[in-house]
This record gives sequence, C-alpha cells and structure tokens, in this order.
Amino acid sequence: GTFGPRRNEWNHHSSLKSTPSLAENKEKSINGRRKRHFGVQGQKMAPSLKLLCVAFLVYLLLQVFGSPCGLPSIQVSQRATGARSRFDYEFTVEVKNDCSLACVQKNVRLHAPGFPSQRLVDSNPFWPEGGVMLVYEKPIPAASAVNFTCGWDHATYFSPAGSRPAAT
Repeated sequence: GTFGPRRNEWNHHSSLKSTPSLAENKEKSINGRRKRHFGVQGQKMAPSLKLLCVAFLVYLLLQVFGSPCGLPSIQVSQRATGARSRFDYEFTVEVKNDCSLACVQKNVRLHAPGFPSQRLVDSNPFWPEGGVMLVYEKPIPAASAVNFTCGWDHATYFSPAGSRPAAT
C-alpha cells in the first residue's frame, strides 16, 4: 500500500461540504423534516400557546358577558348635594344599569324604607307604587343611569327591588 492514499489520511476533496441549494432545502422540508421557525406559514401553534390563547379568550368573554341582565346589574348610589330645601337636606340618587351586555332594563323598582314621608324635589322619574318606588317610566339602556333628587332630614338607603329586561 504505498501507492494509494492511506486510510487515515485527510482527503481534502471529500471533506469539502457544498452549501445546499434552495431547491435541496425545499426537498428536505417536503420529505418530512419540518423546520421550526416562528411565523413560517403553515406551521402549527405550540400547545402552550394555544392554551394561553384559549384562556385569554375565555377571560375576554367573561368580561364582556359577565354581568347578567336583571336585578344584579342595577346599582344604586346616593350622595348629598350640600343644598337644603326648607328643613331637609337634598340628596342625588343615581340608578345605573350596570349590565355589560346590550340589555335594557324596564320597570326598575327600589326599596326605599321611609321614603313615602320624604319630599321629592324632582318627582318626574320616581314615584311610589305598591310599597316600593318605581324609577323612571322609560327603559334604562345598558351602561346608562337615571338621576333624581330628593329631600329629607337624613339619607335613605335605596336598594334594588326588581326590574325586567326589556325586549330589544
């Protein structure tokens, strides 16, 4: 064996690696070896990313559809105006339809203990009806409020007594 190359001898021709062409790269990816590059068209989403997207979608749906229509969505707040009418203090009461859906509330009624003895400053949207107070003759749209002013010697604590979603 002195005439041929030795077994362990370095052969510079066989050790040169050629750079694969674009066609060869496509051939490799078509033949089963899939390259994992984020954003490449046709790639599948990782399971953890899918789970994160589903969780975020559920969170958004709960935020949008979280407040049911009906009595739980009626919020009542009251504050003193600082004004006096004769011997009574004036209070502004806000009745808000806090429904996050596009539901409209009608026939909104409030418990108002002791209110029949109160004097209404603005009696248009609020009147007694069968032991409770009916608020505003017209329906209250979602995320809207009705305000009225009443006068008494101290604040009355109003609470929702009933309502009905209006047919839209």
